[in-house]
Amino acid sequence: MSFSLSDASGIKSYRADLDGKWLLFSRKGNVITYTFDDHCRPGNHQLVITAYDVAGNEATYTLNFKR
Repeated sequence: MSFSLSDASGIKSYRADLDGKWLLFSRKGNVITYTFDDHCRPGNHQLVITAYDVAGNEATYTLNFKR
């Protein structure tokens, strides 16, 4: 699964949590990608991505999904 992060001032960092636990995404430019593995087993999940821009602002995106 992939997400595009964007902000006029630029993205400084981000954090992704799956069901309350940190999840490793790879990043190329402003696109972050997660390849499903044993950390995301079949069932219902909640993914929370928080992005921080260079000005210190943050935005959060929450996705509930079933694998």
